[in-house]
Amino acid sequence: MPQHQAMPKGKEANGMATPPPDQDLRGHVVAPRPSHTGHRVEYDLYVDERQVNYTGKTRLAIAINGQIPAPTLRFTEGDTAIIRVHNQMGVETSIHWHGILLPNQYDGVPYLNTAPIEPGGMHTFTFPLIQSGTYWYHSHTMLQEQSGLYGSIVIQPKAVKYELKEYVLLLSDWTDHPPKEVLRYLKRAGEWFAVQKGATQSYGEAIAAGYFKDKVKQEWGRMPAMDLTDIYYNKFLTNGREKSYYPDAKPGKSCACASSTAAPPRTSTCSTPAGPCRSSPPMASTSSLSRCRSSKLPRPKPTTCW
Repeated sequence: MPQHQAMPKGKEANGMATPPPDQDLRGHVVAPRPSHTGHRVEYDLYVDERQVNYTGKTRLAIAINGQIPAPTLRFTEGDTAIIRVHNQMGVETSIHWHGILLPNQYDGVPYLNTAPIEPGGMHTFTFPLIQSGTYWYHSHTMLQEQSGLYGSIVIQPKAVKYELKEYVLLLSDWTDHPPKEVLRYLKRAGEWFAVQKGATQSYGEAIAAGYFKDKVKQEWGRMPAMDLTDIYYNKFLTNGREKSYYPDAKPGKSCACASSTAAPPRTSTCSTPAGPCRSSPPMASTSSLSRCRSSKLPRPKPTTCW
């Protein structure tokens, strides 16, 4: 039986997408063990279009099993993953298993090493898990990842010496602009997103700030003012929520934070009974697993982190 109960397309298809269940915010207990005998772990993932409303405006997105982000896939090193991806959209799709060491034909990049999953089609991915850590999976078709088609993968090591409660933190961003429009704006090298951010630059401002030479050098290199982070995002999300509260994280208790990000590097704030805590991934499209201790932190000042 699949670990995660699939949600077949039915009356709720094309309805509103939901964030992961509240139960996910209560963490996952990792028990100590000297070793592990591998099992066949199966999942069924149903991809369809859903509506979201993060900003007061309804937009079309892509969900897996009705939720954004997609369900967290949990394994243990030595298991064999059997994942059936059902495409219930009217266009082709794909799933790439980011960072996972696997046979080339299951990598999931369409037209390169895996065939695309056609509308109404299904593709079965079967591969051994020979590593441990926190990773993520996402579409490699068109700009579907930007529309919500991504999720976390957690692979526990064979031997575990500790007992901790583990929390998965998937950091992402959202813009109400359709991804195709975002790409078009970027190719035009316009300043619309900089205007939205209030981050436009002029020679007058550069001279007043003493950065005239830097401004000339930037223009000579044809580098836009916001070249490193040039998209305006309406919302930054943790596990599909703008704000997340973890009621089981008690003061003085240690926990494991499995963090992955489908967004530019930034600092994320979540709340626990001990107060706010912060997570800062080192770079985009990375993952990490670290121990953290729930303790009272000074409340961070409002700031913009990219």
